[in-house]
Amino acid sequence: MIDGQCMKLFCEDKTWSEADAHCKAHNGKLARILNDIRNDWISNSVYPNIVWFGANDFEEEGVWMDSAGYPVVYTNWAGGQPDGSADCLITNWGGKGLWDDYVCESGRFCHVCEDGNSAGTILTGDLKIGNNFLL
Repeated sequence: MIDGQCMKLFCEDKTWSEADAHCKAHNGKLARILNDIRNDWISNSVYPNIVWFGANDFEEEGVWMDSAGYPVVYTNWAGGQPDGSADCLITNWGGKGLWDDYVCESGRFCHVCEDGNSAGTILTGDLKIGNNFLL
């Protein structure tokens, strides 16, 4: 549980759309980074792995929406980012906890899912990198 939200890390190399589909298949959605608590805890737990998160600017370039359909308010972009070159969000790019806009179908990274049920249903599947449980 992070900041009141059940989350799981899956360190399987996937594109953003594969990661999004994977989270949905586990009754969740790609995790949203809503504040420093989530950003710092998740980034510290998975660094130096690059991780997909649930935000994109598919609908309008430069207008970032999270996986729940809300505008992204909290940000932690790396210097010069987002640069408008891509539509999906990764973290740990250029430093721990720093964000970058990345080509959705180009990279294959780990991803974090959050529980898609407000009632707190536990996501299915294992939460681990190697043999270490993280979140």
